Amino acid sequence: MLKVLVARILLISCLLAYFPFERAGFASSTPVRPAVKRISSHVLDLGKPHELFLVTGMVTVIVLPEPISRVTLGNENDYKYTLTQESPGELIIKRVSNQTLPTDLIIKSGGHHYDFDLHPSRSINQDIFEITGYYGGPEFEDSFFSEAVVIDSSDSSDTPTKSKTRSTHRTGVGS
Repeated sequence: MLKVLVARILLISCLLAYFPFERAGFASSTPVRPAVKRISSHVLDLGKPHELFLVTGMVTVIVLPEPISRVTLGNENDYKYTLTQESPGELIIKRVSNQTLPTDLIIKSGGHHYDFDLHPSRSINQDIFEITGYYGGPEFEDSFFSEAVVIDSSDSSDTPTKSKTRSTHRTGVGS
């Protein structure tokens, strides 16, 4: 009986420590976040946004595996970015205002889009965020495939035959 009780307590402790959800019954309304490292390397899922935390006046360098071809920044008043010719796969971003709200950053590099949510912080700054690889990509909406029309190109008549079909193919997008 004691072993079962100890095992349950350990399981609950592990779940509370490793899963980012609000703890029911506690006064805190802040979700539990994993520790953020100042210098880190990542293999990113291209199908979801990634969080970056920035402190006013400090820089964050995002290092991509391929040269950057386009940068789209949601709030250009509170954040500034720089691309350099010396390192075409690096983007330097800086938070310049204390009154900053969260915004988004989308970087196109090597035919792929990298999506970031930028969060203002008073104490956490990610100095170097290196992307060493990627997988996944955007997923198609189910409603798109339910209305998809396939044109039969093997038909020799003058007008192509159209038929509705439902596709479940979801791999290979963005890779």
